[in-house]
Amino acid sequence: MNTNGLNFQRLFDAAWAASEQRSWTFGYLGYRDFGTPTSTIVDPDRPGFLFVTLDSGEVVSARNLGVPRLENLPVKMRFEKGNWNIHGIDAISGALEDYLTGPGSNPSGVNPHTHSTTSELSYPIETIRIDAGRLTWAGAMLVTIGQFRYLKADGLWKTWLAKTVNLASWKPMTSGEWGWAIVGVDSLLHKAVVYVGDSQPYAEALTIEQLDEILVPSHVIPCGALKLRNDTTSTSDPAIYADARGWINGGAGGGGGEEEELFIENIQDIFLDDPQPNDMLVYDAGEEGWVNVPAFSELASLDDTAIFSPVEGQILEFGGTFWSNAYPAGIYAPAQVDKAANTTLSDIHNLSKHFIEDGYYKFRAVLHIAADATGGLKIGFATQGTITTFICQVTLIDNTANSVTVGQRITSLATTISQVGPTEVCCILEGFAEAGDAGLFTIQFAQQVASGTSSILLGSTLEATLMQEIAP
Repeated sequence: MNTNGLNFQRLFDAAWAASEQRSWTFGYLGYRDFGTPTSTIVDPDRPGFLFVTLDSGEVVSARNLGVPRLENLPVKMRFEKGNWNIHGIDAISGALEDYLTGPGSNPSGVNPHTHSTTSELSYPIETIRIDAGRLTWAGAMLVTIGQFRYLKADGLWKTWLAKTVNLASWKPMTSGEWGWAIVGVDSLLHKAVVYVGDSQPYAEALTIEQLDEILVPSHVIPCGALKLRNDTTSTSDPAIYADARGWINGGAGGGGGEEEELFIENIQDIFLDDPQPNDMLVYDAGEEGWVNVPAFSELASLDDTAIFSPVEGQILEFGGTFWSNAYPAGIYAPAQVDKAANTTLSDIHNLSKHFIEDGYYKFRAVLHIAADATGGLKIGFATQGTITTFICQVTLIDNTANSVTVGQRITSLATTISQVGPTEVCCILEGFAEAGDAGLFTIQFAQQVASGTSSILLGSTLEATLMQEIAP
C-alpha cells in the first residue's frame, strides 16, 4: 500500500526492527583476565550460567537458554526476574557476521562437540555410555579397544584398560581382495584377539551379515569389526568400521548370552572310571557329564575350570588361566584344493589355527597329495602374527614306490618344501612354534613347476595343541 508516496509497510518494518534491537542487550561469551590468552566462559559458581562481556566492557553472569559455549560468540540477552538470560545468538546487531567471517573466525559457527546431560541442550546423551569398548583409530594400522568392564568366566568382574592392537598382519594375503576382521577381548586370558573372515574381490561388497560367519569363541567379547583390504595402510577411515560389541546385549563374555556358562561345581558332573595320573576329562553327551580318558597333562583343581555349552566329544584345554572345553585340536580340509599350472603359494582351505599371544604350540599336519609328475608340489607356511621360535620335521612319502623321498628339518617359516616326479604323495609336517603376537598359522600349497594339476585331497588334516611352559 502506498499513500502520497509513503510505503507504510517499509516504515512499519523499520520501526519493528528498531524496537526489536532496543529490547535486547548484546554481548560476547566469556571474559578475559589480564594476561591470559583465552576466555573463561562457564561461571563455576552458578551451574548453567555463562560469563558475557557487554559492549561497555562490563562482565555479567547470565543463564544459558540454549547457545553453544564458544568463545566470543555474539549473544542477545534480557534481564528478567532478577537474572540476565541468554535467549540466543545475536543475529541482529551485525556482530554475528564479523564473528563468522572476521580474522580468527570460526566458519562453522559450532565446533565439533557432544551434548552432555548438563548442557541444557535438546536430546542430550552421555557419550561415555556408548564409548565403552569401542574401537578408535590410533595411527597407521593401529586401533585402540576402549576401556570397559566385563564378567570373566570365573564369575569375577575385570576391568579392561584401553589397549592398542596392530592390524597390519591381519590384512588378506591375496592382492585385490578384502575381508572382515573382528577385534575383541578374550575373557579367559584377558588379552586382545583378532578373528578374520574369508577374503573376496574388491568388486564384491562386504555385508554386516558376513560377521556372523566368522567363528568367534563364546568367551571372546567382540568390540568392533573393520573392512581390511590387501593394500590397506591406515585404519583411519570411519567407513571401514562396524560395531560388533555383542556384549552390550549379553551376547558374549563370561556371563549371559544364548550359550549358558557352566562351571564344574558338583562332583556329580564327573563320572570317573579307574582314573589314572594325567587323565583328561572329556564331555560325554550320553552320560551328560565328564568322563576320564588318558592324556598327557593333569587338572590341578576343579576351581580352574570354565565351561561353555559342552557338546559331544569336546575336551578340556588349558588356555593360560583356566581349563575350558574345546574341540580336539585337529581340523581337516573339507574340500579338495587344486593348483593348475600355478606356482604361487596360497592357503589350504581350513588348514589353519589361531595362535594366542605368547602361546606355545606343537603341531602335526598330514597332507594327502595327488601331484602332476611334471608340476610336482610345493608346501609352505604363513602367519598373520609373529612366530619367535619355529622347528619342523618334514617327511615326503612316495606311496607308489613305498619310499621316503624327503626327510628334512626346517627352522624358518620362509623355507618351502618341494619335489617333482612322484604323483601319489603323503606329506607329514611335525613341529613346534612359539607365537609372539596373536595370529593365524596356515599351511600353504602350490606347484613346483607350472604344469598340469596338483591337488591337496579331502581329509588332509592339521593338529595344533596349546602347551604350557613349565619352569625347570
